[in-house]
Amino acid sequence: MRKTCLWLVGVLLLSVYGAGVCDAQVSVGSRRLIHFFDFEERASNNFEQMPRYWYETGRDAQTAVQSFMMQPLHREMTGRMGYPIFNELGFDQTHQLSGEYSLGMKVKDGDVGMFLEVGAIPVVPNSDYLMTFHVKTEALHRANARVRVYFVDTKGERIGESVVASEAIRTQGEWTLVKLKLLGNYDRAAYLGMELDIEQPTDQVDHPLGKRQIVLEDIEGGAWFDDIGVWQVPHIQVKTQSEVNVVNWPERPRLDLQIRDLTGHRLLADVKVYDYRLEEVASQRRVVGGGMPKSWTWEPGLKEFGWYLVDMRIYEQKFYRSNRESVPVAWTRSAFLWTPELRNAVGAEGRRFAIINDDADSHQLGLISKMLLRVGVKVLTLNVWDEETSPDGIVARYKQIEQIASDVYRSGGQLVLSLDPLPKLLSQSEELDAKQSLVMFQREEALWRQHIAPMMMRLGQRISNWQIGYSEDPDAFYFDKLDEKVSGARSRLRSMVPTPDLMLPWELNQARPMDVDDKEDVTYLLRASEGIAPNELGAYLEEWQTDRPPFWVYFPSLDASRYRHVDRVSDLVKRMLYAWREDPNVLAIRRPWTRAAERRNAVLPDPILGAFSQLGQLLAERQVVEELPLERGLKGLVLDGRQGGMLAVWDDLADGRERELSMYLGESPVLVDVWGNRTSLELKGGKHHIKLSKVPVFVEGIDTKLAMFRASFKLSEPFIESKQMMHERKILLKNPWNRTISGYLQVKGPERWKMEPVRQFFSIPAGQKNSLSIKLRFPLSETSGDKQLVARFKFTADMDYQIDMGTPMELGLEGIDFSATLSLRPGLQEGATDAVLVCLISNRSLDEVTLYSFASIQGKRRQEVPVPKLMPGETVMRRFYFEDVEEALKKFSVRVGVREVDGPAVLNQKITYGTYE
Repeated sequence: MRKTCLWLVGVLLLSVYGAGVCDAQVSVGSRRLIHFFDFEERASNNFEQMPRYWYETGRDAQTAVQSFMMQPLHREMTGRMGYPIFNELGFDQTHQLSGEYSLGMKVKDGDVGMFLEVGAIPVVPNSDYLMTFHVKTEALHRANARVRVYFVDTKGERIGESVVASEAIRTQGEWTLVKLKLLGNYDRAAYLGMELDIEQPTDQVDHPLGKRQIVLEDIEGGAWFDDIGVWQVPHIQVKTQSEVNVVNWPERPRLDLQIRDLTGHRLLADVKVYDYRLEEVASQRRVVGGGMPKSWTWEPGLKEFGWYLVDMRIYEQKFYRSNRESVPVAWTRSAFLWTPELRNAVGAEGRRFAIINDDADSHQLGLISKMLLRVGVKVLTLNVWDEETSPDGIVARYKQIEQIASDVYRSGGQLVLSLDPLPKLLSQSEELDAKQSLVMFQREEALWRQHIAPMMMRLGQRISNWQIGYSEDPDAFYFDKLDEKVSGARSRLRSMVPTPDLMLPWELNQARPMDVDDKEDVTYLLRASEGIAPNELGAYLEEWQTDRPPFWVYFPSLDASRYRHVDRVSDLVKRMLYAWREDPNVLAIRRPWTRAAERRNAVLPDPILGAFSQLGQLLAERQVVEELPLERGLKGLVLDGRQGGMLAVWDDLADGRERELSMYLGESPVLVDVWGNRTSLELKGGKHHIKLSKVPVFVEGIDTKLAMFRASFKLSEPFIESKQMMHERKILLKNPWNRTISGYLQVKGPERWKMEPVRQFFSIPAGQKNSLSIKLRFPLSETSGDKQLVARFKFTADMDYQIDMGTPMELGLEGIDFSATLSLRPGLQEGATDAVLVCLISNRSLDEVTLYSFASIQGKRRQEVPVPKLMPGETVMRRFYFEDVEEALKKFSVRVGVREVDGPAVLNQKITYGTYE
């Protein structure tokens, strides 16, 4: 009893983690504990080998109860094969979490297992239960422990769809807490079932030796289980008015919240809503249960479109304390997407954005069409089969796919069917990898046609696009004689489908196949993996532009468990923009939703779905026409098309702070974020001002011709050698208007630079380029780094313009790298602070150079140190020491740099107070 009492004191925080945004945590107190196995039954005179209610799997039951074998579950478990009788299991004193005993099993061969007797733990239908197991394994190198829980009906049969299994467990001698939750979705549930097992490894379906493979098993080692608890927990549910949790304007999000708790206690519900940056935007707290309503509706009153996370925590009101952290008895999360009214493109442009869902299970199929309709995406890739599809379920799945096809085609869209994964019935019978349908077509037709033909009879006459390969793991690159395999698949499909078009998944970082006849009916699905940076997509896609075949670019989303949502959204949007410059046939993402942890069939959208949908609507019927030259880190793309001009802009160097872009953009520009929120930009000081971060924003209604003219304003060589001399350059301009433009420009900056000439006149015919000569000289004290050549333009095109424009340039020394760090330390005099400057100087040129390094602080003597004969590839360090400088550093900058001994080259840097190490 000692262990039981320990469990009944206080509140134990338990977590049940699901996938994606529907992670749920459940916390329960001792009053909700309905059964507890501590395995201390020796104290109550149980001297049998097995604890009460527990029986060995695969062995005759040691019981005097004659009706035991009348239960179907008992007959199944005791008759299960592969569980040798010489394995040891039962009470064990060698390992325990606490107390004297645990439930142990030791393996010598095969599997070892035990199960819970039917009727041992009655349950209430439609109630949720949480099971907790403490598990320890030792000396298991190939085998694993595993726990399964499920509901059993009144007939003693397992409710198959209720089964929840743990991951494979191997703890290496440590006790581990395993938690499994059963959702009470079943009216016929009567009892709780449990299975504890050690499972040996099995044959690998895709092993090259097939049935001849050798599988090694563990012949020693074991697993121990202790302190198994069964808890009744409240069922809590959060949903919106939409099954797919996507709400379109003019509807406003409405949350329906429900709590079902059998204890009848009064509970406190705390509901919070967060945006995709996980900043709280709405909250509500109310009492439920104990005579108060257990369900209610709440409109959060959100001010912006976007993706939102809903967090609901339930507390026992009696024990809740607002002034200190309280432990919830239940906690769930949900998510929804609120979008502006859709503005779908028509025709081919409306079919340039796709969602790939080539691993859809039967639960998702009924919701996919509704999701596509809500987000305005018209192209879908769907798997024909689920690996677990049974022969009885195949016909029902075909009917669902036919309905989806009707919905997609009715919207003017396109449906691609993936033959991967193959159903296990086919892959295992032919010893195939379930995700290599391309190999299947190389086998004798009689072996696979019986599985394929019924599907083709139903779907092949309506659908002509067929994916051969798995999008998440393309492997066609590694096939020998790929051209023969593709041709074989094409000819086999043509015998069943009138005009099949093949889609072949391919890694973008793999070389393009040159031996495949792809000009007729092969489209490549190019997977742009996380390792390819957004700005590198153009280089990777370059080889696909020659004798160009049709290709899609597919972006796997960043893992939500490793990256913040803001980073995932930022990455996707940049990838889409850079890829759009290369004019792909289609941009695609993969299954941007997850199943909701609810009794009803529902899905939760991922933030990337909202960003993908909105950006698709902005990009459709537009193309990238120019890249805007901006200061370092800022990126700008100018787009134009039937929807009008648009600017996409962001800050690649964003470190949490917002930089501002200031320029005139047109008469009535509108700022649009990735969620579709629109803000009119006001003119201040003759300019529009946009705050930038790592997440791109868009400006519609821009003066496109002016933006293109601004993009053409460049220096012929933007790198200025840091030498005291006149530097000759060309100012480059291009006229995007369909008429001649005439006017002048007057150079305004950088300040204190000498420019010749300051004012220049130009006249440029329609569509033509022009260059203007200019000489530049910087002051001796100018620091190195990024600069802007700023000029005021006054000219006439289709209207009169007077605007300021800038183009980036850089001041530095070619072949010389210089960096300096400043550190402070206690001075030699009491209360004084001294400064140490450390300079690193590297010669990246091919010639020997002789320099000297210098440093100065206001009020202190200037210091110089020679750097003689710095050889190519050599790096040297120089130090400067200044005494008692704390007050001077608060008022003045430190100037440091290098200068050529016998030449005009000089490179300056400034270090200001607070930037030193």
